[in-house]
Amino acid sequence: MARQRLRIDQVRVGAPLMFDVYDEAGRLLLRRGNRIVNGAQLERLVESGVYADAPGATPDAGTVDDDLVVHFRLRPSPHRAARVSIPVLLGEAAGRLETLLSDVGVTDDFALEIRSLADGIRKCGELDGDAALAHVQLARQARYPIRQALNAALVSAMLFARLNLDPPRASAGIAAALTMNIGMLALQQALYERRGDITPEDAAAIRSHPRRGADLLRARGVVNDVWLAAVEQHHEARDGSGYPAGLKGDAACREAQVIGLADRYCSMVSERAYRPAFAPAIVLKELHQKHGAAFDPALIGALVTLLGIYPPGTFVKLANGETALVARRLLDVKHPVAYALYLNPRSPYETPRKRLTASQPQFAIDHVLDRSAVTLPIEPELFWPRSVDT
Repeated sequence: MARQRLRIDQVRVGAPLMFDVYDEAGRLLLRRGNRIVNGAQLERLVESGVYADAPGATPDAGTVDDDLVVHFRLRPSPHRAARVSIPVLLGEAAGRLETLLSDVGVTDDFALEIRSLADGIRKCGELDGDAALAHVQLARQARYPIRQALNAALVSAMLFARLNLDPPRASAGIAAALTMNIGMLALQQALYERRGDITPEDAAAIRSHPRRGADLLRARGVVNDVWLAAVEQHHEARDGSGYPAGLKGDAACREAQVIGLADRYCSMVSERAYRPAFAPAIVLKELHQKHGAAFDPALIGALVTLLGIYPPGTFVKLANGETALVARRLLDVKHPVAYALYLNPRSPYETPRKRLTASQPQFAIDHVLDRSAVTLPIEPELFWPRSVDT
């Protein structure tokens, strides 16, 4: 039976295992129901190449599948489970969101369809959070307003889960992230492409778009109070510097605070016509140092813990000179799992080579590379295999 390398987001310290865990030779290490006692044990299991089988499976000793293309199932199923590609699902979601946010998408089922998209985005984060976060760094197919909304919704969904937000409110919050800029979609794309200054008319439209967006959503049949409030308040700030109402402290709902932070992060790690994308670590540092009064410091801390210093999808230069792509987060936010693409760009490796960035000095991350510096085509399923949809 196929086995997949254990991921950090599939197990928790102190929680019972939902599957048997084996080493690369197929020897049983931990049975289903056992508990990982501490973070150090969890790190060792993930870093040493542990494989997990569906409960009750008997491993073939000494045989394992390639760690880049195997699959994993958390619970047994009487039927063959579907294997889904997170990048493909998110690409399809972007196309559907584009239609829904356009005039063509005005239907009686608008609110229901947005909520369905929101639930799908939440599930993508649950199936493979690393693949979902990589979308923020790598995906560039959709128009900027669409991918920005989708990315902010992904990050918001994963933050809501980390914060244990009530599921109905979290679902409304994800829907709000998807629709927060419905009041300025054309202007958002124009500003993305523009190199010149913002005009007074642009500034006025920007400040009014949260209320305009809420009004447009009401006109399309949205009646959920959390959804509407989150859209109207997603640019408010704790220090009162936000808009449109200048709310202070926790006057803005929690959902609005989360999607506002996710929106700011995703915006800064995306390029513009007038500037390149900022490295995630620089963005996180700036959010903490320059915007700590505008956002709840606890939310910024949760974002750092969620993403790590080098989120999945980040291109990095290793100490040995290799160019690598970060694929998996670990508990140590500074030392993720990366895959080396090449030492010389003219001679890329036939198969990406796994690098545990904390294990040996030569594999340590030296610095982050701009996305445009890597022209090698990236096949997402090499780094984020299809997930089993249970």
